[in-house]
Amino acid sequence: MKSWYVIPSLRISALILCAASALAAAPAGRQTKTNRFFGNDPRRWHTEVASALPSRTAASSAPYSVFIGGTRDIHPVRIAADSQGNVYIAGNFSWRNPSSPALVDVDPFIMRLDPDGNVVYATYFGGSDWDTVSDLAVDSEGRVYVVGSTGSLDFPILNALQPRKGGASDAFITALSPAGGFLYSTYFGGSGGEAANGIAVDATGAAYVTGSTGSPDFPVTEGAFQTRQVQPDTFRSPSNGFVLKLAPAGDGLVYSTLLGGTTVTCIGGSRCVPATTRDAGTAIAVDAEGNAFIAGRTNTTDFPVTPGALRTACDCTWSSPMGFLAKLNPAGSALVYSTYIGGPQPMEYFPGTNIAALAIDGEGNAYITGSSSSLNFPTTAGAFRSALDPARIADRTYAYVAKLNSAGSALAYSTLLSGNGEEAGNAIRVDAQGNAYVAGRTAVAEFPLTSGAFNRGGDFFTKLNPTGAALLFSTLLPTGFGRQALALGPEGDAHLLGDNGYVARIEGATNRLPAILGVSNAAGDRLSGRLSPGELISIFGNHIGPAEPAGLELDADGRVSTVLAGVRVFIDGVPAPLTYAQSDQVNAVTPAGLLWTGAGYPLVEVLHNDQIIGGIRLRAVTAEPEVFRVAGDSQAAALNEDGSVNSSLNPARLGSLVTVFATGFGATDSPVTDGDIPVENLPRPMLPVSVQTQYSPTPIEVTYAGQAPALVFGVVQVNFRIPVVQTGDRMWFTVKAGDFTSGSFTIFVTP
Repeated sequence: MKSWYVIPSLRISALILCAASALAAAPAGRQTKTNRFFGNDPRRWHTEVASALPSRTAASSAPYSVFIGGTRDIHPVRIAADSQGNVYIAGNFSWRNPSSPALVDVDPFIMRLDPDGNVVYATYFGGSDWDTVSDLAVDSEGRVYVVGSTGSLDFPILNALQPRKGGASDAFITALSPAGGFLYSTYFGGSGGEAANGIAVDATGAAYVTGSTGSPDFPVTEGAFQTRQVQPDTFRSPSNGFVLKLAPAGDGLVYSTLLGGTTVTCIGGSRCVPATTRDAGTAIAVDAEGNAFIAGRTNTTDFPVTPGALRTACDCTWSSPMGFLAKLNPAGSALVYSTYIGGPQPMEYFPGTNIAALAIDGEGNAYITGSSSSLNFPTTAGAFRSALDPARIADRTYAYVAKLNSAGSALAYSTLLSGNGEEAGNAIRVDAQGNAYVAGRTAVAEFPLTSGAFNRGGDFFTKLNPTGAALLFSTLLPTGFGRQALALGPEGDAHLLGDNGYVARIEGATNRLPAILGVSNAAGDRLSGRLSPGELISIFGNHIGPAEPAGLELDADGRVSTVLAGVRVFIDGVPAPLTYAQSDQVNAVTPAGLLWTGAGYPLVEVLHNDQIIGGIRLRAVTAEPEVFRVAGDSQAAALNEDGSVNSSLNPARLGSLVTVFATGFGATDSPVTDGDIPVENLPRPMLPVSVQTQYSPTPIEVTYAGQAPALVFGVVQVNFRIPVVQTGDRMWFTVKAGDFTSGSFTIFVTP
């Protein structure tokens, strides 16, 4: 069949532009040390192996952002900082096992960054099955303590309290030296399954761990607060929370106790068949006296609460839990206090109240954040926001921040953030003055901001005053930049962690953000940290371009100019064509002629009026395809077969051809000059292009995949036929370039 070309109309070009706009050089890498502990044979472990990892462009005490993704697909989960300003990150990386390329394995990593954001060491470890880390803590000497869960029989162990795995999955507890080597590593669990979710460490180096267990023989100690074991139930898999304290050397239990109830509420019928206990500790902190503060979730009506606590009744069902906050004495033998957190749910199967993070101050007050779907979450008079927005009351979840007094009997304050739903607090820290710092995610355009804030994106960072009545600072951030976790440095600096590899420092005294807030595929909806040849990218930052938006300009040769309103972008020293520039966003096209081996770290630098604004090293990849979408929606900026714009009012017929526009498909089959606007002899991606959907078992016909005519080089046009299958008014698709897959997008369809 003859290829079907569509020259995009002005209207579709505007859609693409709208979709793309919605949201001194250092060495390529510095020699750092890596440690690798795989399997349980110490003879195969390797320590302090020299390697090159991405680094900052310069040493500086100013705010910074750095991407630590390297050549691995990583998923950071927690961040901590020590008194010298070093930063520690725990997370998981996925990789394909050479012996079974079709299988993807997951293992933990730990990284230490110096105060300037350079990688000091990286430690990777795990067994032959899945292993995931969930939390970390750091002591005053720079020792790192991590917990997680493992399914591996050969998880690396050393000086272990429990040298063998007990059940289908066990918790693990691992301590690392200041250089990233193993001090101890142990399994912990019974014959069922365990998940360790939180860890804290005291001044002696003793580790406190919380999580959940389904084991009827979970190891508990004599005299512990709760030793009644979980009753086995193979079909329903009940679980209880647990709390344990491990001796500083990791070779003994100071105490281990269960923490949970036995009774759940269900209104009857078949929906109650899976109803069972689902108690779990999700976060833990320890004070100077050795009292452990545990936050978590419970769906049990007889969860152990104490007289006079803030809330002693559970407005929960088995499917809609409430939060809990408990304080355990230093011996682990009794509760100082324990209270439910949350409010009644509108109906069953709502998410309930989740406590994602916990912090304590020097007076024993506890600070929590998370999300709730309760329409009556308890707030306090005078708080920053005490009520939901009535116009958005149907939204399912919203973020909160609460401070409980040291007795657990009253709220010092409790506030919502936007009050508009579709958001969650993921991390919280408190400084010596009682200011609370919170990071999380939001889909609310009206999220409350303060002066000088970045005003777009799906992540947020907020600083509340000690009474919870006012915002000292609040900003949105590009999606993926800082939602995952946060830590406080010695000077009051906030260290943010994104969920895909961005680490950033925000200056404490001025709340100054880094100049560069990350880079995304211009068609994508979140930061990626990756670059491919000929890819249209969006660079986000602060004051990186002109106050008024500027569209692309052509140079004397008719190509897209590399200078726009005083802005220039260099990628490994090569000027990039610019398609858009404004104060907080610059769009560019990555050079096609650079060597993209999948192992390099190209330096992206932004200059404005001949001044270097900032730079960041990212990961080079072969391809990173993404389809341009209508802003704020999954709908592709697409054309129907007759050239009209696809929409809910103008859907494509099943069996007809449609056109989507994308970028990030990698090298092409013919040479091009950066900034070209081809109209004939159109280059095509060297990687094979395919379209997939879950609705059709047969391959989708692609009639053309190549450069979009009359658009800047790097915009790829893909024409494909809608399969004739029964579905709703939207059909979901992805596009692949070789083994690289785009995010999902929708096309409106009709029979």
